Amino acid sequence: MDRIVTIGHGFVAYKFVSQLKKTAPKLDTLWLDEYSDKKYPLPLLSQLVQSGERIENWPRLRAKLKVGFDNFLLQRGVKPILGRKIQVKASRKEVSILTNMGHNSYQFDRLVIIPRLEVYPPAYTPEEQVLIWPEQSCIQYLIDHVDELDDLVVVGNDLALVQVLLIAEKKFVWIREDKVFFEPELEFYLEEHLKEKGVELRRVDKIENWRTSLTQEEAKKLVIFSGHIGCDEKWSKNFGLDLDQEMAQVSQDLKPHLEDIFLMPLIQDRELFLLQYNDDYLSNLARRLAGSLIEDTEVGVDLMDMFLFQAGSRKFTKAGVSLNDAMQKGFEAEFVVCVGYEDLWEKNEYVAKMVVDRKTRQILGFQMAGADAARWTDLASVYINSQTKVDDILKDKFLARGLQTNPLQRLARMVIHKMDSGILGITPQELLESRRDGAEFFLLDVRSTREWEQARLPGAYNIPLNELKKRVMEIPRFTPLVIYSHGSGRAYEAARLLANMGAKQLYVIDGGYRLWPYLKDEEKKRVAYLFGGNQCTLCGL
Repeated sequence: MDRIVTIGHGFVAYKFVSQLKKTAPKLDTLWLDEYSDKKYPLPLLSQLVQSGERIENWPRLRAKLKVGFDNFLLQRGVKPILGRKIQVKASRKEVSILTNMGHNSYQFDRLVIIPRLEVYPPAYTPEEQVLIWPEQSCIQYLIDHVDELDDLVVVGNDLALVQVLLIAEKKFVWIREDKVFFEPELEFYLEEHLKEKGVELRRVDKIENWRTSLTQEEAKKLVIFSGHIGCDEKWSKNFGLDLDQEMAQVSQDLKPHLEDIFLMPLIQDRELFLLQYNDDYLSNLARRLAGSLIEDTEVGVDLMDMFLFQAGSRKFTKAGVSLNDAMQKGFEAEFVVCVGYEDLWEKNEYVAKMVVDRKTRQILGFQMAGADAARWTDLASVYINSQTKVDDILKDKFLARGLQTNPLQRLARMVIHKMDSGILGITPQELLESRRDGAEFFLLDVRSTREWEQARLPGAYNIPLNELKKRVMEIPRFTPLVIYSHGSGRAYEAARLLANMGAKQLYVIDGGYRLWPYLKDEEKKRVAYLFGGNQCTLCGL
């Protein structure tokens, strides 16, 4: 193999070409790219969204990012051959490009195509004039009219658009499908935070039914739809490829030559594609594809998902697999949830969830909501990629900044308690179903007396954690024990303490009192009847 030609744009194309040069310096590598008249191509738009910059500042930041990337390429000596039109003749293993110097043709042994992406309107878009995110016209409208965007209706599941509007401090109605982006505990926390920001969230079974959730007055507001991102069909046909929007099919002319032509799988039906179009994900993909070409092996695309959503001062992040995904993949999945504060002044609250394989004790997934969530998720991704065991996290000398706490070590300690002591985690839903089925248990609140007096679950008995040893005789010996605290941490410590004293049938409410209200409204109404006792003053139970 003598020459590999790459057709593509942006950071991922650079990363792939530079990786080829590094791993196989004797190869003749060429990088071809077409001029683009778009001010906000998707890779650049993704950087703007993730920057957290207000949308009115995007023109200045766009120019800065573009100049920065050009200088980056210049310093590293890896630049594309730019032209107006690229054509591929697969049967002749030839690619041509029209440049300012004329028409140039190059032979290739292998060709790598990084598809250009386009925004397509959703099927349910009405015919009247609307905005489709992230089309160029929509972005320009938002930039030019940011001060006027006070009454909006957002339709679709694209969190990138929601993030941009939240950073602009806009209030709007958000209509989305009845689906979750995070684990249920964090999803509750996200919805709670959106309400605080003035976002009215409405769910529909199918997004096509979005009109049914609007009043007559709301139907007159400006509507922004989430578009569909797919392969640019016009661009692909320019050089002989006949790709559909999802790249599921290729033309008959191309199929006989697929052993020499590679399409980088950027889309893969990924949820929330725009925000996930990040350098880390694409760099990893580029390295794998480069390695597969050098070693002549099939490229793997089952990469670890990392995701960041920013809503004001809160960041919502995830890395690795969810609990359901882990179970579907055949892992003996265990999890813990905790609520805590990122500093000793208790100013910034966080919610975090960790998924672990019981058999290997390795971390499989991590999700967090909080002001510093991105930093801890970055560290969690390192643990996941290196197949770290939870026991080793407690040995890690990684220190939190200043007087911050380390949520990863806290979760690790909790899940070790859970796995080693026979302690079982239980969700509010499972607890309600058990009581509904007639199960008897003792509900123990180990928060402080002050917390208990302010708000509590009906029927709970309060013994603060620091008094548990001397008051243990107040707990029934042969009745299943369900323990909760504010955010699970103290509850697991109490359960471990009781387990060491010989107690059996120990359960902890994961997420604690803080996340109890994430149950649906109709389930809340049944709690007082099922538990008896006084109504909870905080969540209405």
